[in-house]
Amino acid sequence: MGLKAAVKRAVAQPTVWRATSALRAPGWVVLTYHRIGAAGEPMTHLPASVFRDQMRWIRANCDVIDPQSLSNRAPGLGRRRPAVLVTFDDGYRNYLEHACPVLREFDIRAINFLPTRYVDESRPFWWDLVDTAARTTRCERAVLPATDGRMIDLDQDGRRRFARHCKNVLKKIASPDQSPILDEALAALGFGRAEVPLSRQVMTWDEVRAASDVTTVGAHTHTHPIMSLLDPRSLDQEIAVCSERISAELGARPRFFAYPSGAFNDDARMAVQRAGYEVAFTTVEGFNTGTIDWLTLNRMHARPTLPELAWMLTGWDLRMTVSNETSS
Repeated sequence: MGLKAAVKRAVAQPTVWRATSALRAPGWVVLTYHRIGAAGEPMTHLPASVFRDQMRWIRANCDVIDPQSLSNRAPGLGRRRPAVLVTFDDGYRNYLEHACPVLREFDIRAINFLPTRYVDESRPFWWDLVDTAARTTRCERAVLPATDGRMIDLDQDGRRRFARHCKNVLKKIASPDQSPILDEALAALGFGRAEVPLSRQVMTWDEVRAASDVTTVGAHTHTHPIMSLLDPRSLDQEIAVCSERISAELGARPRFFAYPSGAFNDDARMAVQRAGYEVAFTTVEGFNTGTIDWLTLNRMHARPTLPELAWMLTGWDLRMTVSNETSS
């Protein structure tokens, strides 16, 4: 075990955590999760056992923020017990099976941000199509899409590189799900969209309602576009349709919004404000302090282990990053 890994494990211990409180960064943290899964599941996920360890630790060592009480007033900025809000993106079905029982056990309420078209239509996300097609293809070689015909060998490393390349290309397009490049990528792997062996990934509305005792539903647009690449009219439509669908299904307008893929600009922020939202979340890593913009709140991706999560909540890595950038 390396020195830094040993330090991270030590920080997660309650006695060390309490002893180092004065050294931690002030501010409150919003955690982002996506999939919580069981061992052996092929899609990338955080193991349910790790999620339980993290929620148990957060309940014992932090002040959990109830989203229903979150308003334009910053939660406590104390260092001894930092305030933490738990959020999920995309409404994956394994949230109901693996995350909700843990949230109930530790009395934690999370926000789950829903892209409503995928709930309505049982539609697979474009990145899941790419990952699944790359993992299951029988092709030995494929042409990388949006290149000059460059071929790649589809060994284990090549499949990962193919999927990574496709996702990097598609994230530069306003509506990746509608792009012919997605179809080109799947065809290069031997699939049409309907042929990719992928079961329903997103909750149904009934399943969303079944999770309501520990879940506050947030808006995540209708089709999960890259909002920083949309024109103002399309931005307004994406937000309006999402809000209307959630209101129609759940009986209340969502209070919270999250930018898909964390992509936002001034136009996206203004569209969220026009729609009446007072709180919106990015995926910019960082703590939230008293000087925050409530329409561009920071969120931090949950780490793969409990020691990594505890280390992140100290804020020491962020301080070192800022210090290095200042001195360079």
